[in-house]
Amino acid sequence: MLSDDEAQSRHGPLAGITVLDFTSLAPGPIAGLMLAEAGAEVMKIEPLMGEGMRSPPPAWGDLSALFALLNRGKRSLALDLKDEATRARLRPLLARTDVLLEGFRPGVMARLGLDSRRSRHHPKIVYARHRFGERPRQRAAD
Repeated sequence: MLSDDEAQSRHGPLAGITVLDFTSLAPGPIAGLMLAEAGAEVMKIEPLMGEGMRSPPPAWGDLSALFALLNRGKRSLALDLKDEATRARLRPLLARTDVLLEGFRPGVMARLGLDSRRSRHHPKIVYARHRFGERPRQRAAD
């Protein structure tokens, strides 16, 4: 994860772009990694106890090697998204976000009030979702 100084010294074709990464496992974090490597500021949003991928072996220091590799170049913020007060603190960050990555089950972001419909008041936001194995007819209306 990056220090504030490292995050502010970004360069590349996506410098100045802000990404909120709500993903876990591999596909979403790889997308966030590619954006970070192109210069975007990527903020990884994790549960309070951290993403489950932080601990599986092999270890690289205090982290799983896979987690460290997939999330390098990102900043991390641990939040309880089920808490309304926490989501309210997240809204100013959403207001300056250019890209939102998510990989939750259908309907989760809607229940949290963070779905693409509610993000429309931020007209510049690119809302990208990945749901492994989901068929188009199974997609939620969010």
